[in-house]
Amino acid sequence: MPYHKIKSTTKDTTKWLEKNPTQLIRKNSKLILLKALEVKKISTVDTYENRFLKYMLNLIIKRLEGLKLKYLKLDGTKAELVLKRSTV
Repeated sequence: MPYHKIKSTTKDTTKWLEKNPTQLIRKNSKLILLKALEVKKISTVDTYENRFLKYMLNLIIKRLEGLKLKYLKLDGTKAELVLKRSTV
């Protein structure tokens, strides 16, 4: 990345410059960068734990819906009254 676009530097930037000294130019006893490494941190909530939690919640919802259908098949009139009470 061109040096004028870099917003922040880290120790990784320094390590990269140590390995790539050709990206530094000395002018009037000053070091000028041609390119440098910028490390961007990306935050995400898409973790294995959250994926597992989503899977488990979807599984529970599907099982409850299946249980609801089986319950309605047993006795329709009483089951509807019970379901109306439980959804309130």
